[in-house]
Amino acid sequence: MKGACTLLEKQLGKSLLYLACRHHILEVVLRSVFEYKIGSTTAPQPDIFKRFQIHWPNIGQSKYIEEVQDDSVKKSVKEFEKEVSEFLLFQLTEKQPRDDYLELIKLCLIFLGKGPSHNVSFNTPGAYHHTRWMAKAIYSLKMFIFREQFSMSEEEFSSLKAICLFIVNLYVKMWCQASNAISAPSNDLQLVQNVIKYRRIDQGVSEKVLGKYLLHLWYLNPELICLSLFDKNVSNKIKRKMAKKFLSYTNLTEERSSRIMRVQVSENEAVNLFKNISLQNFVSDQSLAFFEYFKVKTDFLTEDPKKWSENKDFLKLQSFVRSMKE
Repeated sequence: MKGACTLLEKQLGKSLLYLACRHHILEVVLRSVFEYKIGSTTAPQPDIFKRFQIHWPNIGQSKYIEEVQDDSVKKSVKEFEKEVSEFLLFQLTEKQPRDDYLELIKLCLIFLGKGPSHNVSFNTPGAYHHTRWMAKAIYSLKMFIFREQFSMSEEEFSSLKAICLFIVNLYVKMWCQASNAISAPSNDLQLVQNVIKYRRIDQGVSEKVLGKYLLHLWYLNPELICLSLFDKNVSNKIKRKMAKKFLSYTNLTEERSSRIMRVQVSENEAVNLFKNISLQNFVSDQSLAFFEYFKVKTDFLTEDPKKWSENKDFLKLQSFVRSMKE
């Protein structure tokens, strides 16, 4: 893909804005957790999933277990439970692009003890494909909340528990937000910081996820970091700091530094680097290219972010970036 984009840029005679598919990135991350906990699967359907699918007709659907009843699980979700629960409950009021998105949200809420108290119905476990990693997440959550009716080894139980905790604590929220390009820089930075914190819950999973995600920091590059200027969830304080740094480069006379397409950080550097870093730290002289692509002036950056919505250049660019999807 990178080679194809380079050829397109040469043919067009100009640089392109790279928008990596964050759903694909998150599927790669989830795959790394499964392979770490369950092992690499080469068969069309892993044995435990096949066993569960066959056993499903024997499952009493009213006899599921809400995981907050388990003390070890309750302790492991404590840090993220409130934020994730509120987010997922709001998602139930929004139209979801696919039925499996909605199913994943509902299963996570049941896991957290926030699901409906009665008349809960579950979809029959369907086809499983390596290209649809969400199916793995859905299968795992179902197997675990019905674990008293489904025979598993201690190793399988432990692995599924770790996978479900990762899905509920960190993964589901990021997955639901993945298509929103505007929030991508802020969300990616927050995810990396949360993954580092997750060492307190599961160091092995934290290290595997961090290693994978550090290979995909496309939205923290100096150009795409500009999307955060239009993110309603980024504070005006941070936007002021970003604007100040942007403006420090507007009168630059020497040649700009080499273009960075993907921020590269080693695992050894990541823990210390991301501990106190913020969005403005990713702004550089290359960031000005973002405004040049769309032929928009940067004068609005001299004003307070509270007034940006009154500026025609800001509104013009905001209209475009809101239509952008990863």
